[in-house]
Amino acid sequence: MTAQVNRDVGPRVNANESTLASRLRDFVRMNPHIFLVSKVGEDPQEFLDEVYKIVNTMGVTSREEAELASYQLKDIAQVWFTQWKANRPVEAGLIEWEEFKGAFLSKYFPHEKRKYAPFLVSNSRDEMSRFVIGVSDLVKEECCIAMFHDDMNISRLVVYAQSIEEFKKRAPNQDSSSAPKVTQERGSGPPFAKPNCHNCGKKHHGKCLAGTTGCYG
Repeated sequence: MTAQVNRDVGPRVNANESTLASRLRDFVRMNPHIFLVSKVGEDPQEFLDEVYKIVNTMGVTSREEAELASYQLKDIAQVWFTQWKANRPVEAGLIEWEEFKGAFLSKYFPHEKRKYAPFLVSNSRDEMSRFVIGVSDLVKEECCIAMFHDDMNISRLVVYAQSIEEFKKRAPNQDSSSAPKVTQERGSGPPFAKPNCHNCGKKHHGKCLAGTTGCYG
């Protein structure tokens, strides 16, 4: 009789595994981005943004969001994730989305790169807006204004942000009228005007060479 009951019941399937497999199939059908590390032009932030758009519409938990996103890490990125996951404290529990996001960005998009990301080469206003969000408060206002110049693009905006930040750190009390200005792009000339140096009174970028044998280019 017991054998008959066992045959009728059949093999039991873990409900959680079945649900995750189903969600993984749904996730893959939406053709989410993959992240390889080795692919030229890959944008870590864009990868996270695009993957999150998909998992967010699926209505899954924070833990499932992290797990689904990890399936899209390939090659070197997958090796990193496996090692990072194995090195987490035992008591850390399952990985939530925010923890995954933080670890991923720390590895592939650290803070020093977020300020002046070299792969942001698009001329679109959206790219410039994303860049401005991440810059230092020292230069945020200037960058917000500069990005609306007709001939502004992300490359020029990055250079402008760097020059403004260097100027403010070098001469925090100097009149802002002496700060680098956005200029119209003509030919192959420099994209931004040279600031007045508070030390020697001349116009130049970078460290002041007054009193040395150096000269300005």
